[in-house]
Amino acid sequence: MKIIYIVNTRIPTRKAHGFQITKTCEVLARSGVDVELWIPYRKNEIKETAFEYYGLEENFNIIEIPCFDVVRFSKHIGSIVFYLQTLLFSFYLLMRKVDKNTTIITRDLFTVFLFRLRGKSVVYNAHNWSYLKGLFSKLISKNTPIICNSKGTQDALFNAGFKKTTVIHNGVDVEDFDDFDKSIREKLTTDDKKNIAMYVGHLYKWKGIDVVVESARILKNNTDILFVIVGGNEEDIEIYKEKIKDLKNILFIGHVSKKEISSYMSSANVLLLPNTKDSEESVLYTSPIKMFEYMASGVPVIASDLPSIREVLNKDNAILIRTDDPKDMTDAILSTLVNKEVAILKAEQARKDVLGYTWNKYGEKILNFLE
Repeated sequence: MKIIYIVNTRIPTRKAHGFQITKTCEVLARSGVDVELWIPYRKNEIKETAFEYYGLEENFNIIEIPCFDVVRFSKHIGSIVFYLQTLLFSFYLLMRKVDKNTTIITRDLFTVFLFRLRGKSVVYNAHNWSYLKGLFSKLISKNTPIICNSKGTQDALFNAGFKKTTVIHNGVDVEDFDDFDKSIREKLTTDDKKNIAMYVGHLYKWKGIDVVVESARILKNNTDILFVIVGGNEEDIEIYKEKIKDLKNILFIGHVSKKEISSYMSSANVLLLPNTKDSEESVLYTSPIKMFEYMASGVPVIASDLPSIREVLNKDNAILIRTDDPKDMTDAILSTLVNKEVAILKAEQARKDVLGYTWNKYGEKILNFLE
C-alpha cells in the first residue's frame, strides 16, 4: 500500500496541526506503508527539517511541490492570499502523477475535489466542521470516506448526510513521559515546596488562557502556587504580560521544543485544560493533542466540562470544572493540591486510559478504516 498525505500548509510549523500531520505519516510508515507527505514550497523561518523539529523517525518522504509562495504577501493583499495559494497549489498538483494503487489522505477540501475528479482514492481527514458547512456540499460527495478527529465532528457530518465516517482521536507516545528531564522544574522555581499549575499551548482565547490568568489573579496573594504558561507566539505573550504586570505568581515561558514538552508537563503539580464555550470548535470538535499528553504525564488534570473533552476525560481520570469560570478553576486547583491522594488516583487512571490513545494505535485505526 502507498499513502500520499497532501496538505496545503507550511511544514514544519509551531501550530499543532503540523505535528499531527507529520506524526500521522510517521506512524503509518512505521506500520510498513510507503508514505509521502506533499506540501507546497513555503518560505519558513524554521530552518530545521520536520524530522528534526518534531523529533520524528525519518521513515517517510516529504515532497515539496514547487509552488510560488504568495502567502508572504498577505500583509499587502489580505485574505485573498488564501484563495490564490489554494489555486496555485492545486494547479501544480494537477500535474503530479499518482499511481492507481495509491490512497490520498488530506485535510484540504479542494484537494479532495481535484483528485476524486481524477478517479483517485481519497480520504478526507476532518478536524472541524463549523467553518466547512457551506463548502462541504459542493466539494465533497456524500460517499467520501472521512476520518473524524472527534465524535462531535462525526455527528455533524452524519447529520449532513455523510455516512462513511470513523472517529480516530489524536494520540500520544506514552514512553516520552517515562524518563523526563527533572532539571526543568529547577528552571521554573528553586522552591521545592512551590506548587506549579501549568497551561501548555497557544494563547488563543477559545483555549481558555484568560480563565487561567483570572485564576492567577484570584490567587495572587497565595505564595505557594506559581502559574506557568508554556507556549504562545511572542506577540501574544507580550499582550498578556502587559495584562498581568501587577502579578508576581504567573510565568510565561514561551515556545519550547517538542522534545521538551513532556519534561515541562511532568514538572507540574496540576495541568490545566480550560477550553471555553465561546467557540463551536472548543465545545464540539476539538481533540487536543495536549489532553493526551497531559494524561500520559501522570499529573492531575483540571479540564473544562465540555462535550469535546468528555469524549476522553471523565470524573474518574480528571477534575472537570465549569467552563469559563475562574473561581471554579481556582477552587479545583486548591482542592487538588490539598486532596493529593484523590488527585493521584485520577492521574493514575488517566495514565491507564491513555494507553488506548497511543499514536501507534492511531495509525492502526487509520489502516483498518482504509481496508
